[in-house]
Amino acid sequence: MMKQEHKRTMGRLVNMHVERKKLYLSLLILTLSTFIGFLFFQLGFNDSNIIMLYLLAVFLIAIITANRIYSIIFSFISVLIFNYFFTFPLLSLSAYDSGYPMTFVIMFTVAFVTSTLAAKIQQNSHFSALIAQRTRILLETNQMLQKEITKEGIIQKGCEQLYKLLKRDIVFYPYSEHELQEVYVYPPQTSEHFKDVLSDEIHVARWVAKHNRHGGASTDYLPNSKYLYLAVRADHNVYGVLGIYLDKEQLDSYENDILLAILGEIAFALEIEHINDEKKQSELKAKNEQLRADLLRSISHDLRTPLTSISGNADMLVSKEQELAQKDRLQLYEDIYDDSLWLINLVENLLSITRMEEGAIRLKLEPQMIEDILYEALKHVSRKKKEHHLHVQIDDDLLMADMEAHLIIQVIINLVDNAIKYTPQGSNITLHAYQKEDMVTIEVYDDGAGIPDDKKEHIFDKFYRGNTKIVDSKRSLGLGLALCKSIVHSHGGEIHVMDRIPHGAMFYFTLPATKLKLEEHGEVS
Repeated sequence: MMKQEHKRTMGRLVNMHVERKKLYLSLLILTLSTFIGFLFFQLGFNDSNIIMLYLLAVFLIAIITANRIYSIIFSFISVLIFNYFFTFPLLSLSAYDSGYPMTFVIMFTVAFVTSTLAAKIQQNSHFSALIAQRTRILLETNQMLQKEITKEGIIQKGCEQLYKLLKRDIVFYPYSEHELQEVYVYPPQTSEHFKDVLSDEIHVARWVAKHNRHGGASTDYLPNSKYLYLAVRADHNVYGVLGIYLDKEQLDSYENDILLAILGEIAFALEIEHINDEKKQSELKAKNEQLRADLLRSISHDLRTPLTSISGNADMLVSKEQELAQKDRLQLYEDIYDDSLWLINLVENLLSITRMEEGAIRLKLEPQMIEDILYEALKHVSRKKKEHHLHVQIDDDLLMADMEAHLIIQVIINLVDNAIKYTPQGSNITLHAYQKEDMVTIEVYDDGAGIPDDKKEHIFDKFYRGNTKIVDSKRSLGLGLALCKSIVHSHGGEIHVMDRIPHGAMFYFTLPATKLKLEEHGEVS
């Protein structure tokens, strides 16, 4: 605040210097006119020429000063100078000619009217310039605020613009849930005096927010405050309280107009941000409700088949175990096991994708051997793998990547199970791992029918299943690939699908390669 007071003092000194400069320039013009008048007088020019010379001088002075007081004073001085130097008796304020008094009156009147009109034109020009400047500032402010999409950005840009225009400290209290939030200060202040002022005047800001009115300095409510507080409002909704440091000063009409105009722009921007936020919340709520409905619908339909199968097979074993042949009993056991494994995998996917979206999973990335991860995943894939030919190809036996092991294992299980589901018996399924630059790529591809191009764009979306027929006739919730995408992205990698030539589909994802540093004899390789 001391810095701001210093600025205002310097501003007053600058204004005094400018006014003094105008005064000196006006005296110079009058002196020059008198000098030229002497030349006219010596050359025998008519008095009217000298009078016109002084009228021109007064006109120029009015344009330079744009001040009616200066116009009156210099109009009167010009009449006195003309009477003193150019009417007989010379060097005297009296005149022999009886018509001179009327000449002086007319001269003063013409000089006054001319200078007044010139001053008015100058003021109108200045006023027009201020209007143009205000329009430019408002347009600039509007464009700046439109680029901001957050409440914090809108407030910061608005305060920055007001400070640039008014050269006064600005504070802003966001207002929500009927309470003032943490104050924004521009420019940033650390002065204890500044904090004390805000602490003493916080009740003024609360009153302004509650009553949706102006308060503080230069108003009827607590005019002794150091800040002028204004409600930032739109359609009777208060979005904040703006404070401007005035102390014992007041804003002029131009500053007040600019302030109210920018205040309206800030309020409008905050209202748009509020509407957009509510819209996003509504869309998110609707999306969550839709996801919940899709999940319940999928579960109600898709869980019925394996549960019915497990229940029916178990009932047959309980009631007719002795009547069944050994081969038939083993088949029922395998069916129960397969259906149970399918249910377990489904529940794991549901739990994992829920935890991923809620941010409950905190990754602990550690170096892992790719070979170990691939073979561990193959232990847990569907028993149907016996009906396919699985191949593992690793370009480097020491290939390593940073990962959360059990999550990447789940990704590989989902991709391999996906290939098993959608390819006929006897198909080849290959897992291929290699390093390219600083990323490890793991591919899972088959020689089945492949995936249509119109399905590739949505294949990683939740609950998307397309129309592709599953070989074992079991339906899928469409969560496996969505979970793979979430897990891979959380590791800083990418996952994609593409066609495999001549036929088949290939899923591939990337992981950060492990950077090993081996120290030997003081050297790092």
